[in-house]
Amino acid sequence: MMYNLNREVVEMKLKVPNAIIDLVNLTKAKPILKVEIAKKGNLLYGSKEKFEKFSIYAAGIYADTKFLYNDRRNTLEKKIEARY
Repeated sequence: MMYNLNREVVEMKLKVPNAIIDLVNLTKAKPILKVEIAKKGNLLYGSKEKFEKFSIYAAGIYADTKFLYNDRRNTLEKKIEARY
């Protein structure tokens, strides 16, 4: 589902004027983004309990996929070193 929201409407609805707001569809976000949102994000709408459950879920899914991110980083580092 696509939402067409402009900045003024979001700021007005959330009562956060002149703020920098990144809207993210959490169901489609990658695990690394989910865990960053859980760590550093501010809950603007919804229950604190659901956000805490999301944070636990995000940490678990990230832990399950962290080795993939590490493998990718190692591969890229080796390719960069091979060039120089």
